[in-house]
Amino acid sequence: MSSHLSPTNVATFYHNQCDLYLHKSYHRPPSSSPRAQAVSPLAAAHYKRGLQWEAYLFRELQRRKQFIPLRKTHLYKPKEIRDALLDAAAQLRPRTSDEEEEDVRYIAYLSFQSPDFAREFAQHGSPPRSVAFGVAKPDLVKVSLGDQKDTIVWEIIDAKSSTAVKSSHNAQTGFYHLCLRSMFEDLPHLSGKKLVPSDKVSIWLPSRETDEAGIEDRVSLPSSMPTSLLLQPLSTFLFKKLPVILSKPRDQVEWYLNPSCQGCEFLDACRDKTRQEKRLGMIPNLSGSDARLLREVMDIVQRQNPDWNAVTDIEALDSLIKSPDMMRKLEVAYAPTTKKFKRIAGVHRFSGRGPELFSPLIDAALTQKPQLTRRRVFSFPRNEDVAIFISVIIDISKDPNASDGNIGAFCVSVVRLSTADHGTGRRKSAGAPMVMAHVTGHPKEFIRLVASLLVDIGKTPGARTQVYTYSLAERNAIVNHLIHAALSSPPYIPGESLATEGTSQGSFEESPGDIRLVLGALCDGAALLVTAYQPQLLSGVLLSFLSKKNTLSKAHLETCCRRLGLSGEGTTEVLRKRLEQEQWRLAEIGGRGIGAGVARREVGQLSKIVVLKKEVERLIALPVEGFIDLPSTAQVLLDPSDRRKSSIGQCEPDDVIFGAWMARGKKRFPGISGDEKPVIKWEDALKTRNRVMRAVLDNVRKRISDAGLSEQILLNEAKPIESGMLDLCESDKLRRLMYMTQFEVVLRLQELWQERLDGCPNAPILRYVRAEKRGTLWLQIFDVVSGVLEAPVEERPFYDWLLVPDDAGDGVPPEVHFDDLSLCSVVVRPNKFVRSRWDEQQPVVKQSITISNIVDVRMEKTPTEDGRSHKLCSQAVLETYYTGNHLTKGALYRISPRLVNFNFEKILLNLITMDFQHTVANNPVPFIDLIDNPEAFAQSPTFCGELEERKEKEIVRGLNELAKLGVEHASSLILKASQHRAAKRMMMKRLSVVWGPPGECTGKTYTLALSTLRILEVLGRRAPDQCPVILVTAMTHAAIEAIVGKIESLIGKYLAIKDRDSLWLNSVDLQRVRQGKTHPHPVLDNNKVYIFAGTTYQLYRFCEKAKLRANVVIIDEAGQLPLETAALVIRWLSSTGKLILAGDHEQLAPIFIGTYPEPEDLPLFGSVLDLLMGGRKRTGLAIAATEDESQHLYDAPVVQLLENFRLNEDLGTFVQIIYAKKFIPQKSQDDLGDLRLWLESNKSTNRIMEDARLFLLGLTEAMSNKKSHSFKLMRPQLPTSSGLEKQAQSQAVSLALIRVRVTKGSLSPYEEHVSAEAKLVAALVHWLREAFPEDSIFVACPHRIQRSAARQAILSPQEIETAERVAGDENVDNLAAELAAFHLSENGLRIDTVERLQGSEASFVIFPLSHTHQPSLSSHLGFLLSRRRLNVGISRAKNLCIVISSNQVLQPSLEVLTSEETRKGLEFLRAYEARSWSGDISLEI
Repeated sequence: MSSHLSPTNVATFYHNQCDLYLHKSYHRPPSSSPRAQAVSPLAAAHYKRGLQWEAYLFRELQRRKQFIPLRKTHLYKPKEIRDALLDAAAQLRPRTSDEEEEDVRYIAYLSFQSPDFAREFAQHGSPPRSVAFGVAKPDLVKVSLGDQKDTIVWEIIDAKSSTAVKSSHNAQTGFYHLCLRSMFEDLPHLSGKKLVPSDKVSIWLPSRETDEAGIEDRVSLPSSMPTSLLLQPLSTFLFKKLPVILSKPRDQVEWYLNPSCQGCEFLDACRDKTRQEKRLGMIPNLSGSDARLLREVMDIVQRQNPDWNAVTDIEALDSLIKSPDMMRKLEVAYAPTTKKFKRIAGVHRFSGRGPELFSPLIDAALTQKPQLTRRRVFSFPRNEDVAIFISVIIDISKDPNASDGNIGAFCVSVVRLSTADHGTGRRKSAGAPMVMAHVTGHPKEFIRLVASLLVDIGKTPGARTQVYTYSLAERNAIVNHLIHAALSSPPYIPGESLATEGTSQGSFEESPGDIRLVLGALCDGAALLVTAYQPQLLSGVLLSFLSKKNTLSKAHLETCCRRLGLSGEGTTEVLRKRLEQEQWRLAEIGGRGIGAGVARREVGQLSKIVVLKKEVERLIALPVEGFIDLPSTAQVLLDPSDRRKSSIGQCEPDDVIFGAWMARGKKRFPGISGDEKPVIKWEDALKTRNRVMRAVLDNVRKRISDAGLSEQILLNEAKPIESGMLDLCESDKLRRLMYMTQFEVVLRLQELWQERLDGCPNAPILRYVRAEKRGTLWLQIFDVVSGVLEAPVEERPFYDWLLVPDDAGDGVPPEVHFDDLSLCSVVVRPNKFVRSRWDEQQPVVKQSITISNIVDVRMEKTPTEDGRSHKLCSQAVLETYYTGNHLTKGALYRISPRLVNFNFEKILLNLITMDFQHTVANNPVPFIDLIDNPEAFAQSPTFCGELEERKEKEIVRGLNELAKLGVEHASSLILKASQHRAAKRMMMKRLSVVWGPPGECTGKTYTLALSTLRILEVLGRRAPDQCPVILVTAMTHAAIEAIVGKIESLIGKYLAIKDRDSLWLNSVDLQRVRQGKTHPHPVLDNNKVYIFAGTTYQLYRFCEKAKLRANVVIIDEAGQLPLETAALVIRWLSSTGKLILAGDHEQLAPIFIGTYPEPEDLPLFGSVLDLLMGGRKRTGLAIAATEDESQHLYDAPVVQLLENFRLNEDLGTFVQIIYAKKFIPQKSQDDLGDLRLWLESNKSTNRIMEDARLFLLGLTEAMSNKKSHSFKLMRPQLPTSSGLEKQAQSQAVSLALIRVRVTKGSLSPYEEHVSAEAKLVAALVHWLREAFPEDSIFVACPHRIQRSAARQAILSPQEIETAERVAGDENVDNLAAELAAFHLSENGLRIDTVERLQGSEASFVIFPLSHTHQPSLSSHLGFLLSRRRLNVGISRAKNLCIVISSNQVLQPSLEVLTSEETRKGLEFLRAYEARSWSGDISLEI
């Protein structure tokens, strides 16, 4: 027996996550040692690239004189390794100052036998030497001198040629670290020198600089991983879980065939076993987590139905899906899990098949025949006139970010219909030979050849053209290649000719015009935001507002026409009409025309490059095990006889084609099996590949057509190639913001389109009851039959829902044809304008859809179906407009969202207008100045100078004297030290960023309000002249009301102080702008200072109508306000006006659907605060110092408020670890004595209630410095604040953590885990609410399902009993949850999501983060471990925060650690654990 695992085996496991791989590798018989085979060409190229990078790195370290090579063939013993480290350390020079660069050495070529880890196995409860490990060969060991005398620090570093750090990299370096640490611990101690392991391991990746960069630039710093995060989960796996896996019989080891099995040496055997035993791996592309969920569902069904017996996995799934009774039980008991199960298994219901559910995926696996999924798609055209197929060989030896991308070679093949067939969509008969024109070449030829092809296609007007690649990797390689070309090309000059028009065939020259043409034709998506090229989205329909009246001046219209390539001559009306006609033309070409004359509008949006693999798998369930590629797809779809007749040829795997390309010029090359194969030409292989793609495309269409479903499934036709660019803005940054704003709308529409195409499976189902009159308004009442509807937070009639009769027909759902864009930015009211928009909708929309507004969701008693009794039911109260559909009593309806975005058109118009002002009128535009250079903007001149500074000092001195005399309200007008620094910055400088973490704890709103008044006070009688208009805005209405209320309160306090000059207040006119169009315009004279407060949208409309310029713009909650939205208000800032931002970029940021590249200079795609505070690639503006106010400490733009009015010292000390400067606490922790008395005198027979009582009692005992006898609490590992340990009588206990341990729940569904956690939450709430009835309590839930479960659990037993009595057992859970929602506003208890609690505070916060459901953990951890979300949840507490977590969350698998953002969140949560009083509570599921 081999009986050992190499470090590479361990790393590979973290790539494929397969227990069987480890088991087979460890128990491999000697006769079957790794089979003799040649390394595949792809693997060989990866390996070669790694060696090249390693050699390059070593040469650079040698050049730096930091490289120490050891003997390559020697196996070093522990003492020899220690001596080598000591020798390296002897060469090091100690640092004489902090500024001096650290002297280091790197030891290379170290090899050693892994230790037996006897101590580690014992610590984890495993038998000694449970697993043997092989030889370890770390690439580098870094040696440096420690901070303490005579300490030598060693660090493991591996060189990897990947573009990003992977979990397998971390596993391997972590393993090497454990090896050396264990070996050194067993060595005798040295006198005088101490070897200390580093607190991190590192991966050295190639930099992303271009090949032309110098060596020093190309070798960047290693990417480091803290061992505090890495070693705990790795050790648990190696020394606890791994022995269990390896000790099992092989047939008991869990495994699933899945896409990560590609390249595994055991693949063939596992594929055969999967097929023979009909295992879950017969469902292709099934991830491990998805497979575990399917297994979990089958286990649930087995427990519910003990007699249920199925022989194989696939047969079990088939019988389950076809059993209405079992599926109904699942849906009732475990709705979210059942929904996921249906998605993974591809379960559908169609009227043509009766009420029975069926799964094409399972049918295909059982019958071994392809099955139509019947899924509707908008991203796969029904036909085209010209089809372009592009196959790409990706050169994996190159970095994708290299200057010329990573395309090695390509083949472009074109199929055209004959002239007679053009425009009809008719195809040649099946089996007829396909006529394809092929062009092959190398990457430098790609753009020129494709541009030439596009020019040729463009000579046939209206030719519907679609481009195809097979894989997403090929599409990304093409896009990356074009983006790199765009970044390195000179600027495009309008009217410039294409290189293809005058270049010889052999030339590789490409012009900016070529790049522009190809980029516009082939690229879409967020990646384009790194270039200066942004194509039109949705055929320019998103710019339809340009031709509206009263939006742009004639000069702006002329510029707009010229930038769109149109004539700029004519009157205003002629120009507007010209723009309108151009938009209609683009809309017609792009399939987005509107009006009754349009035969068919494009549904959704076709991608410019269709990825054939994704679309085929969406349309056809293929009987292919594990994973799908083009050869396997062709094998199951194409008849061999048809392939011979059509001369299609045999499609080779990507690995073989890559090998042929690598072997170009050679006579033979190694094949995958290890045998020598005759050379195939890569050009011929790519041509065959494109022919096979074409045959697969036709085959899929034919199968759909033969089923009579073409119109119902393939909803779009191809459209003419579009290559237009969004060149309306000359400013590069404004153009990017415009594109991003439109792209966000497109992404949201794509979500809606796909949901609608699938029949809105997640839409709540309502049953119509009656109409009800409320005043003059008729409301429609519906019972909620299934799903969850939430009452609106504010009463705003957005009419953002579509109500449609629910039926199970196979036809296209009416919602698919609804045009969201025509109504997305208008308030739906019965007026002429909205009616005209409604009339432009498709007939099926007007007949079937009712636009609705949810007025309320309430609990009502309704008759049961037999009419003999009543039950509690959730009812939806709707207001409806615009419908041809008459509501029928008792009928079922589904309700789903529509797109509503009132700011969208205003944002685009605002960006365009600012660009025109800047480039056409040559007027200064403060917003453009801000985003171009914030530092320069901050230093630009503004009003207030030395005179005002002196006056401000006099004002402060006078208020201090009044406060000393005890004058009421005087102290309320005195700012704390950091607040005063912020106020002076606002007064003296143009740009001020008031960093107020977190929420109201630092008096941020108070500082903004008082500073605003202080500016007016120092200006005195000159204020109406120098500062007549101040705009105040924020993200939410609540924040706006807070600052308005604070200003009003402070004005009252100013006026209450007698014998003090307050005449200046007579000029202040504070107004709340609620309707920008109708709000009264100010009369600007020398006697008034107007402060207008409102949302960005209303202030924009108000300033536009009143033609105002603001002297001060104040934005609160700036960390939540997207930059492009903030521009709506900043646009009105005067040329010397002040911009004041307040917020916290370490709390929750704006929510974007897309993921956008971060520019090198400024983070444009985030909040306005992110722009100034910096991002991953750039540091932000300078932060003001705090030591000595006499030194103009307000010179730095960012001032952090330090005085902490919410958090006590304990909470504040923890939260401040992610902030630049320490908080100054203004309050201490409240005594929990009442809680202790209550807990001591009350006990519970309920185990969870009693555990919660004992935990809280233990906290109160800890606070009293008593040894806890009630509960086993772990003391904080780190001091929570500097003065706490000195307190003799009491200590702060503000941070608490419960580690949940689940028993008997390994096979339980997600809902049961959430319910168990919610019961613990309810128990904690019960004891806290009983002891502190006047105090507020927040339950801050990451997910809505947690909120619902907590609300249900917190109901009193009497309330649950009542709900059960009126509802019956089946519906009690849903009804209890609904009833709870209306009960929780009492007694200061609020249960909500973290997002909705931001900006609020409570005495006690309970933060459930346990997520003990293992199968779904990996998909949720990125969300749970968002540092901003954790910061918001914890910092809501004023007195005590209790985090409920688990070892699964606190010690997650290594995959989670590859994300930098998730790693930051985990470090934050682990820091909380280290500073909290913690204990374990078991929950039985």
